[in-house]
Amino acid sequence: MNGNYSNYDWCYFVIDPPGNGTVGLTFTSFSTPNSSDRVWIYDGVGTGGTFIGSYWGSTLPNAGSAISSTSGAITVYFYAN
Repeated sequence: MNGNYSNYDWCYFVIDPPGNGTVGLTFTSFSTPNSSDRVWIYDGVGTGGTFIGSYWGSTLPNAGSAISSTSGAITVYFYAN
């Protein structure tokens, strides 16, 4: 998302390149207004994958280091309350 969203907006992105290699996701900027607006990251396709973490506020997820999946895919889910 680009920072412009409304209450109760939600979206998800699946990063699933061809092959079964490790997928890395790095945040270079991150900001949500409060703990009710969150980003959840899962290892795999969809929210049924292994939960990696939940992030909110202005601290870069994983301290700005790459978040890695072992399944070959990462799902990023966002919800604004």
